[in-house]
Amino acid sequence: MKGKAAVFLGPGKAFELRELTVPDVEPDAVLIRVSLANVCGSDLHFWRGDAPLKLPQDGWIFGHEMTGRVAKLGRNVKTDSLGRPLAEGDRVAYTYFYPCGRCAACLNKEPAACLFKIGRRSARRSSRIFTARSPSTTT
Repeated sequence: MKGKAAVFLGPGKAFELRELTVPDVEPDAVLIRVSLANVCGSDLHFWRGDAPLKLPQDGWIFGHEMTGRVAKLGRNVKTDSLGRPLAEGDRVAYTYFYPCGRCAACLNKEPAACLFKIGRRSARRSSRIFTARSPSTTT
């Protein structure tokens, strides 16, 4: 199966639209046919070049804000992140930060302040260099 992606080639450069081979769905993964995508503020920082980024030579595919439909479920996937049944064709929206639900912030109904949500390495903010995933690693 083929899919299209806008590939980031470096700060200030135009994105390149490429047709890529969609990888097989891993057992614990979900393949989403993206309907709409959004540009995040962190994406803008990378595009402007004011955030540290180690960019692969063949570019990087942005993407953590989107909505779409489930195209295929990995064999171990039966439910969404809230434990509700999930099936091919279901509409989904990607949650970039997934709160733990157990820390003080989550228990006080402040999940945006969760110190352990996926996407954060620790409670302390540290400077990080983001390593972008190359389009060639998706085949």
